[in-house]
Amino acid sequence: MNTFRATIKEGSLRYEDVARILGLDVATLIQFGLKVGFINLDTCMAICNLLDVSFFDLFPSLDDMRPELGKDAELEDELPFIYALFEKTENHPKVLGCGIDPDLRPWYVAVHLTSGVERRYRLSSVEKNRLDNAMTSAKDTKGYFVFHADCQTIILRRSAVQDVRFSNAMSYAQFSSDERAFAATVVLPNSPFPAVTGMTADDSSPGGHGSPLYDLINIARAGGDLPAFIRLPEEEELRFLQIENMEVLEIPVGLTIPGFYDDDEDDGQEVPETLLLMEAMGTA
Repeated sequence: MNTFRATIKEGSLRYEDVARILGLDVATLIQFGLKVGFINLDTCMAICNLLDVSFFDLFPSLDDMRPELGKDAELEDELPFIYALFEKTENHPKVLGCGIDPDLRPWYVAVHLTSGVERRYRLSSVEKNRLDNAMTSAKDTKGYFVFHADCQTIILRRSAVQDVRFSNAMSYAQFSSDERAFAATVVLPNSPFPAVTGMTADDSSPGGHGSPLYDLINIARAGGDLPAFIRLPEEEELRFLQIENMEVLEIPVGLTIPGFYDDDEDDGQEVPETLLLMEAMGTA
């Protein structure tokens, strides 16, 4: 577990404030506060420095590994012990339970599609391993690969994959909430460019329009056939987006978690089970 959400609220900070200072996208920090997804150790240390808290205070479930450094110790004094903690694979389940990627290397994936379009993402080592295993064990190209990357859920049609490359170093377009908080990206085989389309976030509350995107992710994860069109209710109109034979659909996390960007709310947002399954943190 981590105390990030409670810690910044105690300091009267907003996710936007922390993201701006650290040069991160706000969605990365909101996910971390909601215990969805993983952040890397460098980001953890930057957060600790900004909030002036011990690494072990931010991650109390690791308290039994806290070094005895004395009351005058600073965060830098903890670093050798933190790196030693990460080096031991037996500690990785606890590290994962805090929402930290135990792999200190960054991971990227480049997906070259049969249409000629290439999509690149940064992803955690957990999602990298899951995608690696899914591709290794695939007996045919029916269905979809579903993974979480760049604050998005990616639905990738297996038959559209021509080549996939994992690397620890790669240039890529980082996800931006300013540009795509409520806009999905779809790659169709008959189009040379990805299409970005604005959408209304899922709303499963009484009187809401339902959860078409969450349902779509569930169908893809279960290996079912996706519909030819996505039904997209909006405030004063109804739209349908054609996704038949789509190669990739990128759904920002803000579209599937109601109130995702409303970090002033006292009550935590309800996180769909599908996203929790993507990168479940647990409470180690």
